[in-house]
Amino acid sequence: MTIEATQESMEMATTTLETFPPLDMAIASKPSTGAASSDGNDNVVFQTQEQQGLAVSRPVWAVPVREWREKYAHQDHGSAELWGPLLLKGALTLLVGQSSVGKSVLLYRLAEALATGREFLGLTPPRPLRVLHIDLETPDDVRNAHLEVMENPDGWDIVDRHPPTGALAEAAEQYDVVIVDSLQVYDPVNDEDNNSEANRQMTALVDIARQSNTSLLVTHNAGKVDAESAKSKFLGRGASARTDRSDIVINCYEPPKSKVPDARELRIVKSRHGYNNAMVSFRFEGELNYALIEGITLRVSKQAAILQQVRELMADGKKRKRQDIRDALEIIKDSPQDRQLSDVLKKATSKGLEMLEHEKGGFYSLKSSSVKGLEVIPRCIGGNDSKPFYRPPEWETWSEEAKLLYDEIANMPVRDEILEEIKIEPRGHRFSQQAH
Repeated sequence: MTIEATQESMEMATTTLETFPPLDMAIASKPSTGAASSDGNDNVVFQTQEQQGLAVSRPVWAVPVREWREKYAHQDHGSAELWGPLLLKGALTLLVGQSSVGKSVLLYRLAEALATGREFLGLTPPRPLRVLHIDLETPDDVRNAHLEVMENPDGWDIVDRHPPTGALAEAAEQYDVVIVDSLQVYDPVNDEDNNSEANRQMTALVDIARQSNTSLLVTHNAGKVDAESAKSKFLGRGASARTDRSDIVINCYEPPKSKVPDARELRIVKSRHGYNNAMVSFRFEGELNYALIEGITLRVSKQAAILQQVRELMADGKKRKRQDIRDALEIIKDSPQDRQLSDVLKKATSKGLEMLEHEKGGFYSLKSSSVKGLEVIPRCIGGNDSKPFYRPPEWETWSEEAKLLYDEIANMPVRDEILEEIKIEPRGHRFSQQAH
């Protein structure tokens, strides 16, 4: 059928269209010019920035990937591993274990080790950490019995009752590690098999970990364990969303048919950061303690390996340009390793590390850490005549990681602030008097 487009029909169509409301007023259109556009509630949705001479608009909650990487490169990340690959900064770890397998005692010993900076089951934290331990299952008399045989460091805080709603999100920023034992008591659900409820549980915890850059360790119960289910990502009871939303999932169980009495295993069955299927094997020993049977072999990150190579190369005191460093390390130009070298050099010259100096003309040189006039003082490793800096007497008993960290910060301009942050007291002239 053919309709003739007369003047009368055109006017009627226009009048009809004008009576329709606009489509979806809640969605702001993408602006082509101007600084910003808003939705119907005056909330800024898009903003316009100039890129390479052109006006480019994007949502206010989006950032160009290059800008994101630049910001990330200038942040002081330190070591992401707080207890090997099992606890990472800003990550949610789900510890799944059978009832009565010993999860609670294990967590008490782990918290003690993290807060003191000591090795535990073959893994050592980078420094003494601040730990918030939310234990909602252990009776007071049992908790007290545990703590009587353990060291009670200042960096280890216990919560024995349910914290106020929303309090954990704010409190997490003050800690390196937060332990929640257990998920179902901390945030109970009506139906453990409901994926929607499980997703809500885990989303809240993931948000806390990301926003605070804190490592969250949450326990969850498992059913019966056999040789096959011990390796399963979905050993935990109920909905699979708990595993799906976690960054790391660790199964804790008594190994079936083990020939070692009182043996236990921790197996990484899921990790967004590698080490899948890695395992720590241990057994009960002494008074609420453990002995390692077999641990995890740690890998060195690519950036850490390059940083160590740069440190060794520059140890001869020579000045080198970036391309000289790249060639000496046999890194191919514009390769992924070349981009990692750029990140390493930024980190090495940053205020947090200050391993290298970046001089005029593009030359890099190793930052001098010599101590003038103080070499004769025992244990003095930095500072100046008015404020020498010492290794504490207990330094020899520390882990290798803790020793390296302490020595690295000895000559930093922000040394005292860093020591205060990690709860290490700087040594002053009182040791100088003893030395002489």
